Amino acid sequence: MKKERSDQVDKVMDAANEAALQLLVDSGIFDPLLTLSNVRDFHFKFHEGYSDIPYKPLKKHTESAKLLKQAIEANFKEKDH
Repeated sequence: MKKERSDQVDKVMDAANEAALQLLVDSGIFDPLLTLSNVRDFHFKFHEGYSDIPYKPLKKHTESAKLLKQAIEANFKEKDH
């Protein structure tokens, strides 16, 4: 009974964490990164979480991360010595 309840709580928490991450990504919180000009190689990874079920980001979020990487790297400017 206790294990079942723990599993139920874990499922609810996983769903809440996933929803919170989606809201965060959709909020535009990463937009300021688009102004960076000193980043040559940018890596972005969605954390797989703490549950037994790996987190699979929405397609629109993986596409946004890819576009963010491209935009940031395109802004890179070598410093004059």
